[in-house]
Amino acid sequence: MLINIIIVGRPNVGKSTLFNRLVGRRVALVHDRPGVTRDLREGLVNVDDLSFKLIDTAGFEDVKHNFLNNEILEKTISSLNISDIALFLIDGRIGVTSLDIECLHIIRKIQKKILLVVNKCEGEHFQNYLDDIYSLGLGDPILISAEHGRGLDELFDSIKGLVDLSPNHKLGHNKSISYDHSGENKLKLTIVGRPNTGKSTLFNYIVGSDRSLTGDKPGITRDAISTEILFNGKSFNLIDTAGLRKKARVVDVVEKLAAMDTIKAIHMSDLVVLMLDAQQNIDKQDLIIASNVISEGKALIIALNKWDLINNHEETIKKVKDRLEVSLSQIKKLEIIAISSKSGLKVDRLINKVFDIYNLWSRRIETSKLNKWLEETISANPPPLSSRKTRIKLRFITQVKSKLPSFVIFTSSSSE
Repeated sequence: MLINIIIVGRPNVGKSTLFNRLVGRRVALVHDRPGVTRDLREGLVNVDDLSFKLIDTAGFEDVKHNFLNNEILEKTISSLNISDIALFLIDGRIGVTSLDIECLHIIRKIQKKILLVVNKCEGEHFQNYLDDIYSLGLGDPILISAEHGRGLDELFDSIKGLVDLSPNHKLGHNKSISYDHSGENKLKLTIVGRPNTGKSTLFNYIVGSDRSLTGDKPGITRDAISTEILFNGKSFNLIDTAGLRKKARVVDVVEKLAAMDTIKAIHMSDLVVLMLDAQQNIDKQDLIIASNVISEGKALIIALNKWDLINNHEETIKKVKDRLEVSLSQIKKLEIIAISSKSGLKVDRLINKVFDIYNLWSRRIETSKLNKWLEETISANPPPLSSRKTRIKLRFITQVKSKLPSFVIFTSSSSE
């Protein structure tokens, strides 16, 4: 079983930058502003004979009078409890702060195997703080630059020094957690929608734990959180995303980064669930999101959430269907599943429909059947005459790919 390693520290010391560097790709949002990371993010790291699950966390902050910070702190502490090694990160340009000391006090109560990692050591500033760094009592610090990839060999050597290299690769309690793993053959399902439609609540219900932060306030989710899960015997990659508001309303740079992360998640997915609030009318922004999904060539399902709060079901579903038929007329037979992400009402039906559509979307059609269909179609509806009174001949059709199903028709003019 893989060991679990967690990155912890106060805000803005470079935890997400280090996470991205070790995982090998930009997964977590990174910005100079403190507190950008909110949800837990997990990734798989393979280095020589060492493999481990890496957890990126939000920074330890002053949680007084802030319900969101309390939620974040609880998730970080929960992750510490299932981790085998903690990488305690501090900023080498600033040195040890009072908040660093408070963070370490909390970490020490939970985790015994702690590596002191000093980030942002590109220059010589860290040398001014060496006395304070050693006073933390964690031994020799590991000096790195996550942004430039320096000092990582020393970090890996230190991790190996704490790892019991037995066949089972065990450390401590070693409880199992999920991690980002984008297997090529696994369905990639992304949940999108406007803010506060219940995306993270649905994500948490399917995953079976409170992985993503939720609340009544819109915009709590920022990162696109990906997890490989097993739900009712079906294995797939599930991605929770930040809510997409109208571009004119997005002025905050972090929200812009979150929106870009959501768009990237749509591009990388196979199928997209668009969450709508059944208590509200379909907004123009809902239609824009749906159009973007279709333009990316992704299969689309509508999840009409908060169905347990609706009294007149027939009238509500009719209004939704009528609006979609008029505004998204290019999409025929769009699937609409009424659910409650909070209670789990019909979520199993939603996932079953996801796989039905995915299997159809992945299907390859025999060339002989395609050409028989083409012949029948041409007989019923011949191609139009050109300006030269000649008719284009459709000779042959073949499927060149699935996911998105794509076809090529070979043609020639009748004058040949």
